[in-house]
Amino acid sequence: MTGQRTPRILLGITGSIAAYKSAELCRLLIKAGYEVRCIMTSAATEFISPLTLSTLSKNPVHTELSKDNTWINHVELGLWADLMVIAPLTATTLSKMAMDPQSKTSTKQGRKLGCFNG
Repeated sequence: MTGQRTPRILLGITGSIAAYKSAELCRLLIKAGYEVRCIMTSAATEFISPLTLSTLSKNPVHTELSKDNTWINHVELGLWADLMVIAPLTATTLSKMAMDPQSKTSTKQGRKLGCFNG
């Protein structure tokens, strides 16, 4: 990939028992040559630690749009990424993406990246 930048994937993780598999997905994406950043719903943190994904991706993991009274620029993440993958995607989050696009961090990223219309 001489002269080309590394493809960038924003990995969104929602609260499902399958969330533990996101660590393997993150590892495989990095092994395949992608740069990965992760965002998680608060429910996802009950199944897998943000520290695990931060260690694998070598990037901070975002779980909220603000932390310690400091706003996290989620638009910047959307501009950074070439592609967004939401895995696992719960039915609850999918329905919120369709009906209420402002409900979750990963939903906002999906909207910014044009993952759905609405």
